[in-house]
Amino acid sequence: MLIDIDHFKRLNDTKGHAFGDRVLRRFAMTAIGSAREGDMVFRLGGDEFAILMPKTTAREAELVAVRLIAALRDARGWEDGLDRFTISVGIAEWSADMALIGGDLTIEADEALYRAKANGRDGYAIAGLENRKNMGPAQVASLFRNDAAGQKIG
Repeated sequence: MLIDIDHFKRLNDTKGHAFGDRVLRRFAMTAIGSAREGDMVFRLGGDEFAILMPKTTAREAELVAVRLIAALRDARGWEDGLDRFTISVGIAEWSADMALIGGDLTIEADEALYRAKANGRDGYAIAGLENRKNMGPAQVASLFRNDAAGQKIG
């Protein structure tokens, strides 16, 4: 999963580098809190992050992306007064026919990330599923209700 903070350069340029640093820290804390046990959150540079999710399907990664996007979208109660910001996410699933050295997985996730941005940002796209619609708010709410009730999601 590849992630960009939407319009980060504009935030950094208009509100200052200290504000940009707070956005990066807030995102990292939220990403770590949204990741599952065994997932690894990395900062690739600037406002680009990745979450490596071993033994995970694209569907399972989609649920983590939805949680992360929702957590940032519903950023109520942030005590530091930080404005709300959004992210775009690209998801790709590794398969045995991908070349790890050539970076096929990264290329697919990057292409999905740019598709999420082209679709208006503040969302996600999954490699190989160009025509699939993202989960809507009602579907997301249903997933969270099931999760809170102890039912396995995914």
